Amino acid sequence: MRFVCVVSMLAGGVLLAGGCATGAARYRIVVSNAASTAVSNVVVQADNTVLCRAGTLGARAEVRGEKIGAPTAGSAVVRWTPAGGEPLSKTLDLTPADPESFRGRIYLQIEEDPPDVRVFFLDRADGGRSDLPWNERQTWEAAPSIPGFNQN
Repeated sequence: MRFVCVVSMLAGGVLLAGGCATGAARYRIVVSNAASTAVSNVVVQADNTVLCRAGTLGARAEVRGEKIGAPTAGSAVVRWTPAGGEPLSKTLDLTPADPESFRGRIYLQIEEDPPDVRVFFLDRADGGRSDLPWNERQTWEAAPSIPGFNQN
């Protein structure tokens, strides 16, 4: 009986882990303010779902939305209010060049003159690998001793 309980718990854990992996986050919305003044009431919305929100976004500042799965709609509405101005909105296409393999960030940049929003895609299809040497595994890391230490 104890064996059956352990097997069923393991099977449940595998199913749960597999279910979580299929719904893994694939991208993140990042809104940046390229204006020299603050903007307020920033909202990015797609399919009646708020993807990112900021009450006030200072000059040259950014706000990151939650990591989310694959986009369900190809477009989103960005709403913002410039300092001392009227509320503005713009509908943008958020579909990357290769939506099936895209993993990364979608940057929405609010600009000041003329008031506009631009879209940039930063793909992380490389799995987050870096060209910097301290992000790569070194040959000595698997060695029984660290080079440079006199270990007699």
